[in-house]
Amino acid sequence: MEAGVTIAIARGDVACPARALRAWLDAAGIEAGPIFRLINKAGTVSGERLTDRSVANIVKGLDPFREEEAAA
Repeated sequence: MEAGVTIAIARGDVACPARALRAWLDAAGIEAGPIFRLINKAGTVSGERLTDRSVANIVKGLDPFREEEAAA
């Protein structure tokens, strides 16, 4: 298993991760449980968590519904 890399994330008005997280939690109505959840085609947020692979693919910018990308 490879070691991860620590990077700095700037805090500010343009791209503040803390504000983005708070906005997501508020918009999705999340008060407890997983942060990263399934969203159906109608845009409804589920109570089920995304898998670790799904989160990794999203962070990498891959479409989790395209098998050839998700398998990479």
